[in-house]
Amino acid sequence: MWLAAYLSFLFGHRAAGRALIGLAMVPGAIAAVLSTVDIVGGPPEAAIASWVFLLADGVLLLATTAFQPGGTGPERIRPWLWALPVGTAAMAAFAFAGSVTAMLLDLAGLYAVLVVAAALAYLGGAALRLAGPTPEWSLALLVLAASTLGLRLVTLVDYALLDPASGHAWLAAGAAEAVALLAVGAPLAVLAARGLPRGVPA
Repeated sequence: MWLAAYLSFLFGHRAAGRALIGLAMVPGAIAAVLSTVDIVGGPPEAAIASWVFLLADGVLLLATTAFQPGGTGPERIRPWLWALPVGTAAMAAFAFAGSVTAMLLDLAGLYAVLVVAAALAYLGGAALRLAGPTPEWSLALLVLAASTLGLRLVTLVDYALLDPASGHAWLAAGAAEAVALLAVGAPLAVLAARGLPRGVPA
């Protein structure tokens, strides 16, 4: 469903893409409602995670409103098509890394490490003038950092509620990851704000 939505946006069918994203969100919405019903009188961890992931999908759906009818869309389709196998390979590598680092990093921690690494590479290239910063990349990385930070904070609450006694190590690591995300998010926000178009005077 997500692949069909991606291709719909790529070829200019924006309304169909939004509809497909909405359909793809239905299983997550059902899971969130069921988990909320199941934890009545019990621990809220499962429900919190379900609603956070659903909220992330909702933010993605909201972001698609930036693609207005009549917009230019991608200037070239071929690089975006190449992104499909590249993204698939990256997801496979990500799943493998998650299984290898399970004892050191949880899923949110792995997300945080990857986002921070990408942001540092981008900011480093801009600082060394290897590549000029662009508002599109700055804003995209800022959105990734903000959403990952939100996920990280929610999972920290989960650890505090689940097992406060043995969760200290996870809490300490998670707090460090949250600080790192904030540290890279600040300069990204500055670069994104500088590159955004200003209002046209009346």
